[in-house]
Amino acid sequence: MIYYLYNPLSKGGKGEFVSRKQAKKHERKGEKTECFSLLDIREDISVFLKRLTAEDTVVICGGDGTLHQIINSVNMEEIPCKLYFYKAGSGNDYARGHKGNPFEISKEIKDLPYFNVNGEERKFRFMNGVGIGIDADICYSVNLHNKEKSYLKPTIKALKNYKPFSLDLKLDGKDPVHYDDVYFVIAMNGKYIGGGMKIAPHAVRGDDHLDVYVITSKSKSALLRILILVYLGIHEKFKKIVHFSCAKEVEIKCSEDKKLQSDGEVMENIKTLYVNRDKH
Repeated sequence: MIYYLYNPLSKGGKGEFVSRKQAKKHERKGEKTECFSLLDIREDISVFLKRLTAEDTVVICGGDGTLHQIINSVNMEEIPCKLYFYKAGSGNDYARGHKGNPFEISKEIKDLPYFNVNGEERKFRFMNGVGIGIDADICYSVNLHNKEKSYLKPTIKALKNYKPFSLDLKLDGKDPVHYDDVYFVIAMNGKYIGGGMKIAPHAVRGDDHLDVYVITSKSKSALLRILILVYLGIHEKFKKIVHFSCAKEVEIKCSEDKKLQSDGEVMENIKTLYVNRDKH
């Protein structure tokens, strides 16, 4: 059986439209299919997936937020069937760099890094990256205004109002490094954030480390120029603003409570962040 799981809220209902269209193609070939809204099975998604067999196939239709919610609701290592992802969201940063639509994620989705916040034990998984600062404020604005099609307007608005902060960054247990005038810090598993911003051009999913960036600036106009260059992935040469490093373990302590974004999903009142490349 081929199961299509769609997010009915994804990009104005595109997830449901795509699911039913693809299901009909399979049915014309004599293959059995079923379509389910993730809103209808949200509380039972883990039970639903675990009862499937190796003969089944699941296609998840939606965007980064859809997949982010699933990987944080289900122990993906316990899922016996093949998993595919069909991009049908707004940003689709996870899908960038993957060939085909849908594309298989069975193996990759079981090897994801995690993070904890504010010293709590709960682990959150992520596919693309997790960051604190203006990127989270931009995501918050985009989500608040019902997934705006463009990140440009929220970015400009955030730049006008945002006040930089300070942080201490500790990598792989080494002595912490202090940064002032921070606009955001991010640990990346993939290359992209914000609907196509190539913040981590060297990142490789499945390798043994995370790509870590701290963006600092005393000038908002200089920062804006850097953000434009990020789309091309050529921002790293501005080393006074873009501070890049690699690490398996990342610890961040902020000077004040900030917003955090992970795969575009936002958490508030974050003071400390711990990130680990190890899937366990």
